[in-house]
Amino acid sequence: TLNINTALGGSDSKILLHEGTTASPANGASIRYDGAANLFKIGVGSSVDTTRLSIDRGTGDISFYEDTGTTPKFFWDASAESLGIGTSTINSNLSVYNSSQADDVSLSVFRSPPAATGETQSLIKILKSSNDTTSAYGGAIGGYLSQGVGSGLTLNTINGGTLSEAMRITSAGKVGIGTDTPSY
Repeated sequence: TLNINTALGGSDSKILLHEGTTASPANGASIRYDGAANLFKIGVGSSVDTTRLSIDRGTGDISFYEDTGTTPKFFWDASAESLGIGTSTINSNLSVYNSSQADDVSLSVFRSPPAATGETQSLIKILKSSNDTTSAYGGAIGGYLSQGVGSGLTLNTINGGTLSEAMRITSAGKVGIGTDTPSY
């Protein structure tokens, strides 16, 4: 057991692992309890107190910080069971925010390309279900890659867990409703 007491009646306890002297630690890591904020923090970098991860002792919320250690950019709200990427202000199960005006907010779903023949889809599913995909209802947006045929976008329905393609837009701009080989 390692027991560390706060100095001078303060509310912080800290373990430092670093290069340099005790008076000016550098290039290392810290494990700290911030009593004023009720946070368990892990810091690394050229300043050992640059926060990289914090866990709120009272709520169980978890934050991963950007490079300066001041702003959480990946935030888990334990009580709401919700995730924030780029934000700690979560307004749905998954909130994604990009503060850069120059870049779009994007969600990428990747899948290995298909074999020499056949078709592969990567899907984003929107389901109404009790955590049982066999009885789920909803829809899906898919990106497909078909060897020798091209690629494009599909809109799908899900009824009783069965995925059915409703519309396809090919890479040539052809749209098909009820067919996966559109000619217009």
